[in-house]
Amino acid sequence: MRVYVHLPRHLDSEAYRARYHRGIEPDVTPYGFHHAQSIGFDTTLSRSANGGRRTLLERITRKLIYVDLGHVWRNRRAIAEADIVWTMLEHEALSVAMMMWLGFVPRRPIIGGTVWMVDRWNSLDVARRHLLQKLVSYWSLLLVHSEACLEPARRYFPNIPVELMYFGVSADTFLADLAAPPAQSPIVIAGVGNDTTRDWGTLLEAFGNDSRFRLVIVCSWIDPELRARYNNVEVRPISSMEEFRAVYREASYVAVPMKDNMYSGITVALEAVALGVPVLSSRTGGVPTYFGEDEMLFVPPGDPAAMRDAVLSQSETDRKAMAARARQLYIEHDYSSFGMMKRYAALTERILDNRKEKNS
Repeated sequence: MRVYVHLPRHLDSEAYRARYHRGIEPDVTPYGFHHAQSIGFDTTLSRSANGGRRTLLERITRKLIYVDLGHVWRNRRAIAEADIVWTMLEHEALSVAMMMWLGFVPRRPIIGGTVWMVDRWNSLDVARRHLLQKLVSYWSLLLVHSEACLEPARRYFPNIPVELMYFGVSADTFLADLAAPPAQSPIVIAGVGNDTTRDWGTLLEAFGNDSRFRLVIVCSWIDPELRARYNNVEVRPISSMEEFRAVYREASYVAVPMKDNMYSGITVALEAVALGVPVLSSRTGGVPTYFGEDEMLFVPPGDPAAMRDAVLSQSETDRKAMAARARQLYIEHDYSSFGMMKRYAALTERILDNRKEKNS
């Protein structure tokens, strides 16, 4: 079977591979889509032009109607030659669907993933909702990574099958490098993530200016004025995967503080768990889909006192045992990028077999 993977424009597959070999990216291809080839699929990944830069018109259309038609147009031949199209994010699946709707590329089954669309649905105007429903009708399957998205996605898109797709992170980069959670004073809390749902204010209120703790935050957009109010906080720039893993390895806990949402936190939680580091997470977003109370230190969103009390209430033995249980669950459920590609493959075989049956 021939699979075409439509990646975000800025994630050109060849440029990404080069960054991986320089130690900058966690996997050979974005989201580990290269594993499809070893599973037995003839796989083509999208290519980008002009270094991934968009024209003014392309920037406008992406902002207004969430599509990048130029990127699809440049990869139209690969779509025509494929049996099925795989995507990870809604922008890419919506873009391919619109080009099929307009007749610029031949219609092919689309496995479309969604991250933000369901979470933000109620904030969209009626015209945008109608357009999204029209484009999603071209998908063969809508995938979500969080159980919280299942019911609303099925309600918003009742004519398309919606399924849970467990996300995965590179086992080669994270699972192979087991960290021993350090026993140390002060307790080191590593906050990692660039998602807009990150609640750094609550994390800083919980642990900032408290000599019992040291905070290391990896985030490109945290407010410098917010950070400046605390004397035990380091905002650390990261330029390689080795530096990234070092943040995890030195942490007593990796924190995933979040504002209430349906989807966030999964990647960082999986990376930390694979490395064997205990995780402190807000009980929201996608993380509760993957782990329970025995594997993760969950606290209510927006509650700094609960965060601080949860960390202080755990003994060294409890902390290490929790991390070990979470890592074992990662292995048993195969929350790796290779495992995710196996799940994509199984869905693809089912979709194409059903099409053959209908056409026979």
